Amino acid sequence: MNLYRFQLSVLFILFYASVNSQDLYSFYESLWDDKNIEISFIEKEVDSIVAIYESNREELKAIKIAGDFSKKLYRIQSYERAIDYTEYEISLYRKLDIKNNEYAKALYKLGFLYFKIKNFEKSLTCYREVIALNIDDYSTARAYCELGKYYYSINDYFRSDEYYVHGISGLEKFGNKNVLLIKYLNHALVLLNMSTPDSLDRAKELLDKVDQLFDQLPNYSIRDYRTFNNYYANYYSKIERYDFDKAKYYSNRNLSKAIQDKDSTFIYTSFVSLGDLYRDSQKEQQMDSAFFFLNEGIKYAIETEEKSTAYHQLSHYYFENNQYQDALDKIQKSLMESAGLGRDMNALPDLKELRISDNQHNILLALIQKSTILIKLYEEENNKKHIELALSNLLSADTLVDILIDVSKEDGSRLYWREKASEIYLKGILVCEILKESEKAFYFSEKKKALLLTEGILENIDKSKLPDTVLALENDLKKQILDIDNLISSNKNKDSITLLENARFNLKRQYQKQEDSLRILFPAYYKDQNTTGIVDLKNVQETMDDGDIVISYITNHDEYYDSFSVVYATLISKTQTEILRIGKLSELEKLVSAYRNQLSKPFETEQDRLAFNETASELYALLIPKDKISMSLYQKHLVIIPDGTLQYIPFEALIIDKKTNRYLIEDNEISYAYSMSFLQHNATVKREPSKDIVTFAPINFDHDNLEDISNSSNEIEGITKYIVGDRYSNEEASKYNFLSNTDDHKIIHLATHANFSDNLQIAFHDTNLEYHELYTSRNQAELVVLSACNTSLGEIAEGEGVMSLARGFFYAGANTVISSLWNANDKSTAQIMESFYHNLEEGQTKSKALHNAKINYLKSASLSDTSPHYWATFVLIGDAETKLFPSNILLYGIFFSLLLVLILSALVFFLKKR
Repeated sequence: MNLYRFQLSVLFILFYASVNSQDLYSFYESLWDDKNIEISFIEKEVDSIVAIYESNREELKAIKIAGDFSKKLYRIQSYERAIDYTEYEISLYRKLDIKNNEYAKALYKLGFLYFKIKNFEKSLTCYREVIALNIDDYSTARAYCELGKYYYSINDYFRSDEYYVHGISGLEKFGNKNVLLIKYLNHALVLLNMSTPDSLDRAKELLDKVDQLFDQLPNYSIRDYRTFNNYYANYYSKIERYDFDKAKYYSNRNLSKAIQDKDSTFIYTSFVSLGDLYRDSQKEQQMDSAFFFLNEGIKYAIETEEKSTAYHQLSHYYFENNQYQDALDKIQKSLMESAGLGRDMNALPDLKELRISDNQHNILLALIQKSTILIKLYEEENNKKHIELALSNLLSADTLVDILIDVSKEDGSRLYWREKASEIYLKGILVCEILKESEKAFYFSEKKKALLLTEGILENIDKSKLPDTVLALENDLKKQILDIDNLISSNKNKDSITLLENARFNLKRQYQKQEDSLRILFPAYYKDQNTTGIVDLKNVQETMDDGDIVISYITNHDEYYDSFSVVYATLISKTQTEILRIGKLSELEKLVSAYRNQLSKPFETEQDRLAFNETASELYALLIPKDKISMSLYQKHLVIIPDGTLQYIPFEALIIDKKTNRYLIEDNEISYAYSMSFLQHNATVKREPSKDIVTFAPINFDHDNLEDISNSSNEIEGITKYIVGDRYSNEEASKYNFLSNTDDHKIIHLATHANFSDNLQIAFHDTNLEYHELYTSRNQAELVVLSACNTSLGEIAEGEGVMSLARGFFYAGANTVISSLWNANDKSTAQIMESFYHNLEEGQTKSKALHNAKINYLKSASLSDTSPHYWATFVLIGDAETKLFPSNILLYGIFFSLLLVLILSALVFFLKKR
């Protein structure tokens, strides 16, 4: 019967083709009247019709048929065939050299279809072509949103956010409420995952907009409505926005209707949300409800991700009730779903699985949770296998974080994953302490600190091989982007912010195009690029002097399990490594806060001094517990690698003996580093300055009502007694002169004001230098001295470090930075700086020069002037061992040696003549 019908249709097509090809479209439409007709039969008819149209040079009619048929194939989920007909449609547009609105829509459709079959590379190519064409505003806006969807799928949340913002602003001009509702929901999910205060505020705004749209749309999708309720429940479950009653309300509103409609997806979602909510409430009477809801959620979970999440939450429930074996069983089931693992507890996802998985976020959380459970099981059973397996899971989680950071292009996303990884490194050290795995402990300690800064410095080294014109263009784009970032952060006007965000977005696209073109033009450069390597312990110890001790601290704040909010230290000498558990983070932070408060002002009474001594000695005993340390620290050079709030304090002022009021600086030379990996990689930067020093001392200021710093002229006078160089004072100490004249000096010295409270800034005579401007400046300085207030302070980015002015100077090229931890006193600063430069000129190392300058100040000061407030504010970060100037003794030795050689030569010559 079908064969007979096919033969008739072919005859019909041929007849109409000879008479009137216009009627072929009517014939195509009539094919859909028969509800029992097979799609394969229609496909043959379509192929015949478009072939006739194309042979008659009526390609536009063929385009119309192919385009319509591809949409129908999409509706029956025949995506591969829909792609074939859309590609044919596009090929005809290209054949006719037509690039109009319809062509842009076809490209958008093709990108959408490729996304459906997870061919992301081809999908992105289509969307980017739609955007590059910029012919159809509606398709262009939707393409931006689809790219946002893609970046969300690879966990680059901050980049996804930018694309959604840009796409949605374009869609809002068209007022298609159904489309806007879906895009608002998609964007809200991204913002909820980012989970910053700003992103949560914006997620709430979007959900409020969605709520209004439901009132305006009579025929909205019930699934969209349930998604909306689910996201609101998620919002009110966040720690920063926690509201038990509201979260419960939105989950229950979904649950009752979902059960009525037998909608398993939202029954699962509601049960798991309620279970998680009741579990987080920490109320004993609600734990039974949590257990019930989570188990019900598992019953209705269908998709892999649903099951993985449900088992993970149930694992949390068992863990919090100290049922660790049950918790382990459930987290393994979570990994079975998300990572495709079997029941074997020792099984781990391999590298390929981690790279291609659609559930990377779930896998990461499950690996961390599994290691946490295994640590508790070890504490309970003292079974070494548990702790060994915990280490394997933590290393696997660490590998996955590297993958996530590698695919994330936005700095915000990279910092997000660095923060998420923090607990991996703390737990890694905890496990290594038990297993006495000193090398891996050192690895985890290094991995938590300044990794992105180190990568940035190495990237700058690599890019220095590119042509100057290329670098200048890239640097200019980067500067424009950072300038707009700064304007956005200080702007309160919503309309202005929107305009600035659009400008930034376009500049970032331009910057990315520049990067992509460089990959084509300079393949060797990109081929040579390596990811940042963590230096190994053996390598570090080989480069250490006998008199060096490295003390690397690692802190962790665990918002769920307080027992893991602890502090560890790794001590390293040339021949030994020790891992110490310092104590609870809460106890340390309380002492650090008191210590900083007491350092912020000089002692006015004996009571002030005694109170400080009590705090400083207690903090010393906690941070450097001599009864737990086997290696001798006396008279050693301590390289402190701080973490968390320890980055805000000077170790020099810790009291090591309350009876004699002896400071740590009196026994030890002290310097600081972001990490040993950072130190070694930063040392590879090529620095060949031809001049010794440049100094800047504005003294007075034409902006912001800043006070004069009259003593800064004395400070500079004191420096130039020993080291002569370029000098900029008063009006000459301008921002322009700084940016133009600091790329060829061994030392850069700034005696001025600085601000860290709002935007990080350094004051020059005419205006401020913003923190971000350091990231597009370059220097070759062996030493930068920031003789200003609070230049070591800034916001702590968990897992990366303090975003301070000092960090900015390192990025710009410095090998060492001396910066301050609180408001520096003009008089004592001038005295210490003069002594410091005298010591440098005498041939002392950077660290020894600062150490001796402080000791000299302590010896010469009396009464209140000996307060650490006056001398402990400046800390040396980075390379400590380099001697910037040859010793006079060495010069004299060389001179007298040469003189002796000349005398002996003359004597020999005289004797030979005789």
